[in-house]
Amino acid sequence: MSSRNTRQLPIFPLSAVLFPGATLPLRIFEPRYKEMLRACMDGDRRFGVALIKRGDEVGGYAEPYPVGTVARIEDIGSPSGGALPIVAMGESRFRIITLDRTRPYLTATVEVINEDLQPYTSDDILVAAMDATRTYIANLLASQGAWHAGIEVPEDPFPLSYFMGIIAASAPERSRQRLLESDTAGERLQAGIALLEEESERLRDTIMRSGPGEVESRFSSN
Repeated sequence: MSSRNTRQLPIFPLSAVLFPGATLPLRIFEPRYKEMLRACMDGDRRFGVALIKRGDEVGGYAEPYPVGTVARIEDIGSPSGGALPIVAMGESRFRIITLDRTRPYLTATVEVINEDLQPYTSDDILVAAMDATRTYIANLLASQGAWHAGIEVPEDPFPLSYFMGIIAASAPERSRQRLLESDTAGERLQAGIALLEEESERLRDTIMRSGPGEVESRFSSN
């Protein structure tokens, strides 16, 4: 039996879920997180992002959900208005074992979750997941008036299972967190189908009531 893949990791509690493969732009302005950033750059440029379960993103105490995503700092911009812009990329999931609040910022001993990169997924589930993803994207873009835009959908079940969570712009963060916590790609695909079908229906209702342009997107305009 292999040993657990554990490590120490600074934790950045946020009011949003980060998925593996997603880009995370941040503006670092609190002194404690600037200190965290310096520690990351002195190490391997990695920190953990976890959705806040209780507490606040800015200021004092925050209790994170136990499953989050390791983020690697890809770029640091020039300071502006006292804030430091950074761009990080989600890499792999982790599970918090113990929290440490002795530093100004939160740290934890975490278990990095080893993923099965070739999980068994039935063709029916994969096709249903791709259909639900394409339908959601079409409704999301239509709600913004972008009728003719297109987004490439992954065909491999592993990246698709995270892509479904990444694009779920209109979904509650706790629903996206439940998808992140699913153990396997197959389970994430099934959770993603339910999530995107529900959000597609909500988007269609929004379009009927308000017209296009009412929903914020996680897609870049670039």
